[in-house]
Amino acid sequence: MFPYSGQVEPKSVTIVAPSGDLHANAVKREVELLGYPCTIADPRETLQSLAYGLDSEDELSVPAAGPVADTATSVWWRRPVKAIAADHISNREFRRFIGAEWDAAFYGYLRSVALQIVNDPAAEHKASLKVVQLATARRVGLTIPRTLVTNDPVRASEFIETGRRKGRRTVVKPLTPPANQLGETRVVEGLEGRQDALRQAPVILQECIERGTDLRITVVDGEMFAATVDSERDALVDWRADENVSYTRTNLDPRLEDRLAGLMDALGLRTGSIDVRVSADGTPFFFEVNPSGQFLFLELELDYPIAGALARALLTLR
Repeated sequence: MFPYSGQVEPKSVTIVAPSGDLHANAVKREVELLGYPCTIADPRETLQSLAYGLDSEDELSVPAAGPVADTATSVWWRRPVKAIAADHISNREFRRFIGAEWDAAFYGYLRSVALQIVNDPAAEHKASLKVVQLATARRVGLTIPRTLVTNDPVRASEFIETGRRKGRRTVVKPLTPPANQLGETRVVEGLEGRQDALRQAPVILQECIERGTDLRITVVDGEMFAATVDSERDALVDWRADENVSYTRTNLDPRLEDRLAGLMDALGLRTGSIDVRVSADGTPFFFEVNPSGQFLFLELELDYPIAGALARALLTLR
């Protein structure tokens, strides 16, 4: 449902991201090559002045200074950041309040005038929950590893021991990404000395799917840019910890492609980066989808036109 009747296409694109985000700048360049203006909206850079009216009969007025060039814009919800109060404001609660006020004005405007937002923020927030991802993946027919979410040391120990009896290792993952570091998947042999730490917060425990073939798939409006991940460090559980990996273009099995498309539809996502591991017996295991995942490494190494695909998606109302 569009906010303005009669609109058939966006007149501009707005990318919600830090101003120095490489992915945002790559897509901005592609949008401009298609002949449309594009703005990167970073609330930290509009804290000088912001003014827009709400008294027009039909629509919000264009800000005197603010996030977009016009009101008929399509928004890429790349990586929104929070506004930050000026340095001279020292009171912590007042700083939080000032930042929240700027966020409400800045993002409220964007979400009011946008013809569309890719991905929809509500869908992206829901899809960022790993439990939702895994449950949805199962419903659409994807295979996921045996999984337990718990902070109970007894249940966790039973899970690890059950896997050990079957000759399977267990890995542990965080439910949310840690700040400023990789939330790496790690093998856990047991809980000795860690019971109290586990009781503080739940984690994801999964049966370790031993290294077969890792796939990274970036999806844009149903188009899939797939690559195998080539690492010489076979002992690694998580290929992201290897700084020397390389990538090779690959074609997906049509059945896997259909189920991944079903996953994206079920989550309400138009774009995202998916990690899959194909085990030694040929079974593809879904690991996760990152709605705002990195993709430039595939574009640069494999000449995949992902930024261009995103630019066209942003100029296509759905």
